[in-house]
Amino acid sequence: MGVNKRVDIKTGFICNNNCLFCAQAHKKYLGNRITGEIKKDLEKARKTCIDVVFTGGEPTIRKDILELVSYAKSLSYRTIQIQTNARILSYLDFCKKIIKAGANEFSPALHGHAAELHDCLTRSKGSFNQTVKAIKNLKKLNQKVITNTVVVKQNYEFLPEIAKLLVSLKVDQFQFAFVHPIGNAMKYFDDVVPKMSLVAPFVHEALQIGIDAGISVMAEAMPYCMMKGYTHYVSENFIPETEIIDVDTIIYDYKQARIKQGKAKFTQCKDCKYDIVCEGPWKEYPEKFGNREFKPVKPSSNPLSILNLKLASFTTINKLICLATENKISQDHIILPTYKHLLEKKGLKQISIKQILLDIYPLVELNDGTIGTCLCFDGWGEFRGNIIENAVADENLNIHLDDNIISFNNHPFFLSLYDCLLSAMSIEEIKKEFNVIYMENDSNYWDIIRENDLIIKIGFASYNIDYRILKNKIVGFDNHLNDPIRTQQINKDISYIKERNPAIEIEIMPTVNNDILNKADIVFISGSAICNNSLYNILKNCKKAREIILIGRSALIHPYHLFKLGVTQIISSIPPKNLFNLAKENYAEYFELGEPGKRIILRKNNGSN
Repeated sequence: MGVNKRVDIKTGFICNNNCLFCAQAHKKYLGNRITGEIKKDLEKARKTCIDVVFTGGEPTIRKDILELVSYAKSLSYRTIQIQTNARILSYLDFCKKIIKAGANEFSPALHGHAAELHDCLTRSKGSFNQTVKAIKNLKKLNQKVITNTVVVKQNYEFLPEIAKLLVSLKVDQFQFAFVHPIGNAMKYFDDVVPKMSLVAPFVHEALQIGIDAGISVMAEAMPYCMMKGYTHYVSENFIPETEIIDVDTIIYDYKQARIKQGKAKFTQCKDCKYDIVCEGPWKEYPEKFGNREFKPVKPSSNPLSILNLKLASFTTINKLICLATENKISQDHIILPTYKHLLEKKGLKQISIKQILLDIYPLVELNDGTIGTCLCFDGWGEFRGNIIENAVADENLNIHLDDNIISFNNHPFFLSLYDCLLSAMSIEEIKKEFNVIYMENDSNYWDIIRENDLIIKIGFASYNIDYRILKNKIVGFDNHLNDPIRTQQINKDISYIKERNPAIEIEIMPTVNNDILNKADIVFISGSAICNNSLYNILKNCKKAREIILIGRSALIHPYHLFKLGVTQIISSIPPKNLFNLAKENYAEYFELGEPGKRIILRKNNGSN
């Protein structure tokens, strides 16, 4: 066997924190191990291990910690990591001493974004300030800092704030570890352990903050079905081959021990495409909560989910230029005015585009990493899967590619591209100008519908809208009924509505009936109406409507002109910045995401224009 493993050495169980969720709390009575015993473990492990982690308890409060670290260095361990609450490391002199002894990697635990939360969880007043100071000390001394945050009931909603703090502290890596329900976490299970399905969106949002900042991030003990869109950040993918030396036992293969003794899998896991690689949750979790939360991610049966992405060739660019020229226009009622409004707000005459994906779900990424996406029903036809790099959009929305120009035009393919570009340009402006309302996954949007309303849905999406009180019927208009993606969306939406109001009548028509539209009280319009150039005419015929609500991934454009034309609300989502990389690395997963990002509401009366 080669010398390539890592060894985690438990130095004992005495700690200067008393964490509410401590997985080692039931071992505290064992105290700390003696120096000579640990040195023998270091000698023996060095035969098969190249890296060492000192863990506990709290290793830094041992009087012999510098001696142990120095001894590990003398044995030529490559990485000497200290897993710690880092309170002692708030003293700069001690940091210098332990680094001089040989420590070259530090894993502090930070469980809150503020002292009130962190100190409550550690049950040690002042621990937050000490841990933060320690991280600053370590970075000042050019040390590698990889933090761990245990995810519990008290802090999961604050994970994005914790991520922002860690980014500001310039850590090299951060991990969110779902609480392991043993020790104190089992003792206080009902107070400490949250439902994983509630935690997942906050984990995703927090990871994205690190991704956007260029920091290595991961989440531990979160099964793949809980990591949709973030499966590349499952910690278990990155844990090196490890042996663990504890007080009374040695685990020579931590991965196998974790899988066979620590984690749990379920019958439904066999139907999941990640079954082979996923370890499942800690076994104590389903013993308390059951396993209904864990739904298999089934391999896509849709042939459209298989796509090889490629850089657009010279021939492809020429075909796009011809297509644009054939459909060239100089003006429109929504896209171009919105684009010029955004340029003016930003003080620009053009916008640089890093890359464009031509697809059913096209993407535009700006140079700052901001992403825009939408839905193109015609899917870019023969151009689908092409990537265009380093483009510039001028003040009239002509796309420049070196010496080539793709004219502003109204072909549905390009309308989807413009929609993506407007979305990417709009996100920061929307955040500045509007009181953005974030929708929780389990909340009902109950304050819209009245029982006798005539509801019109142009395109289908429900977004947690409460139909329970509705006694009138819903009329749907959709001219893509033959599209398999649209059919799937419509059937899903109808099922959602019928579950909440089985008696409701739903009528679907293939084209918009303006006579019915003129009588509507509430009109829900898919944002894809922007991409097929029908939105302006639809809005002109919503004469009676109390609410006109634009919905979907295509709807996230600055609402200045939309609100002028009668739209009262927009329900969409802000796409995460990892989408382009996900599409390149795992297109099938990208395709199956549905609508990515955190869902938001923009209301006409909650911002300035």
